[in-house]
Amino acid sequence: MSNRTGYIFIFLLLFSFFSCQEKKEEIIAEPVFVRDLDEIKESGELVVLTMYGATDYYVHRGKGRGYQYELARRFARELGVTLQLKVVGNKEKMEEMLLSGKGDLIAHRLPVTMERKQHFSFVDKQAQTNQVLIQPRSDSAVCSVVELIGKEVYVLAGTKYESRLRNLNDELGGGIVIKVIPDTIGIDELIDMVSLKQIPFAIADSDLAALNNTYLKNIDYSVSVSFPQLSGWAVRKTSPKLLERLNAWTDNINEDFYNALYHRYFKKNEFFADKKITLFEGRYISPYDHLFKKHAKNIDWDWHLLASMAFYESTFDTASVSLKGAVGLMQILPETANMAHEELLNPDENLNAAIHYIKLLDRIFGKVEDVEERAKFIMAAYNAGQGHVIDAMNLAEKYGKERYLWDDNVEIYMRLKTDPEYYNDSVCKSGYCRGEDIADYVRNVFIRYQRYLNTGIK
Repeated sequence: MSNRTGYIFIFLLLFSFFSCQEKKEEIIAEPVFVRDLDEIKESGELVVLTMYGATDYYVHRGKGRGYQYELARRFARELGVTLQLKVVGNKEKMEEMLLSGKGDLIAHRLPVTMERKQHFSFVDKQAQTNQVLIQPRSDSAVCSVVELIGKEVYVLAGTKYESRLRNLNDELGGGIVIKVIPDTIGIDELIDMVSLKQIPFAIADSDLAALNNTYLKNIDYSVSVSFPQLSGWAVRKTSPKLLERLNAWTDNINEDFYNALYHRYFKKNEFFADKKITLFEGRYISPYDHLFKKHAKNIDWDWHLLASMAFYESTFDTASVSLKGAVGLMQILPETANMAHEELLNPDENLNAAIHYIKLLDRIFGKVEDVEERAKFIMAAYNAGQGHVIDAMNLAEKYGKERYLWDDNVEIYMRLKTDPEYYNDSVCKSGYCRGEDIADYVRNVFIRYQRYLNTGIK
C-alpha cells in the first residue's frame, strides 16, 4: 500500500467516525457494462461527464472553459482521442449515465463515500474540502452552528450538503429549519441568492465559497459545518485500465500546470465576470443608460431590466457578433430586424429593433397579466424562439402546472426540453432545445436586474 493510499484509507476511517455516518446518497444498481481503455482508443472518443459551473465547465466568449474541462481535454489529448463533453444537470444523473455506459468518466469533484466506492473507482489525486455556512456579512452574523436553531438554512436536494445539514440538525437535537431546493440550480447560484439576501443561509464547500467571495464581498463563510471530505474524478469499476492510465497521467502532470490551472479557476475566475456589477464612475450602469431609459418606456419595463438583458446579450459590446450572426447591443439578427448589419451596430437602432421584437412577443404572451412575469416569458422567447416557450407552457399545463407562471411552473418544463420524453410529447411542436440554458438565462437576467436596482442608480 502506497503512503498516499494508506493516508486516504486512515483519513476515511477517521472521517467516518467523526461525521456520525453521513446519510448515504442513493445510487442505482450497477448494470453490466464494459468499456475500458482499449475500447475508448478504438472508438477514438473519450466521453466525459461534468456539470455546468465556475470550476467544472462554462462558456466564455464562445469558448469552453473550466478547471475540470481543461484537465479532461488534456487527458483526451494524452490518449490521442477526441473529447466528447456531456454537461449533466446533477450528480445523480452523472452517476446513472456513467454506470449505464453513457460516459467514460466523471470529471467533477464527486464526494468520496463508502456507498459510492461500491460502484465507482476514484482517482488517487483527490481534493480535500470542508463545508461551510454561507451568510450575509454583518455584525449580527452567526458565529456557531448552535445559533442555527430556529433559522432557515437552504441546501440543494440530494447532495452532500443536504446530508450534512440533516446530520448536524440531529446532533443539535433538532430545530434547524431545513429548506431543500431542486439541484437544477448550481451552488454558485445558491451563494448568489444569499448575497442578494433572497435567502438567509446556505451550505457550500469552503473553496467554492472563497472563490465566490472574490466577487461577492458581502458574504461570510467563516463558520464550518463539517470535517474535511475527499472528492475526485470517478470511473466504472469495469474500467481498471482507464483508472490506471488516469492515475499515471495525473502523477506525471507538471505541478506548475496544476498551480496555474488552480489559480485561474479557484482564485480569479472569468466565469464571475458576468456576476460583477458594471458601474461606470459609480454614476451609471453602462454607457447606454440614456438609451435604455428611452426605449424601456415603450414596453412598460423598468430600464434596469432592459439593461440587464442587454448585458447578457452582449456585455454592452455594440460591435459584438455571435456565431449565428446576431449583431450588437441586443444581439439582433439582421433578418429579424429587416435591417443591414451595419445599421444594427448603432446602439440606438439596435435597441429600437429589439423593442419592436419585444412588442411582438409581448402580444403573443399577453395572457400573462403581470408585466414583470410576462417579461420572463418574453426573454425566454427572445433567446430561444416563441415556439419552445409555447411548448413548455403546453407541457406545464399537461402535467398540472400553471401555464402563465414562469418560476417553478413553465421554467421546469423549459429545462425538460432537452429530454426526448418531453420534447417528443404530442403537445410539443418545436422539438429539442437547450432548455437549461434558456431557463438559466432568464434567472441570471433577473438576478442582475435586482443588483442594478440595489445600486440606487436612477
